[in-house]
Amino acid sequence: MRWFSILSWISGGRAIPTALDPIKLPDWAWERAEVRQAPRARDIGAVFRHLQLYSGASQSRTAA
Repeated sequence: MRWFSILSWISGGRAIPTALDPIKLPDWAWERAEVRQAPRARDIGAVFRHLQLYSGASQSRTAA
């Protein structure tokens, strides 16, 4: 059995995100004032905090 088919079986047919996949913030998160303000203020630390908080991405994934 190939690795791809094993991973597909483990995940129930869903795609398994990897460190190289883009991290997506939900649309509703962009509606929050503090999320929109962070890039305007060039506060990259706040951008990463919001990314982790609202997307559920781990610190390791955001670092990749």
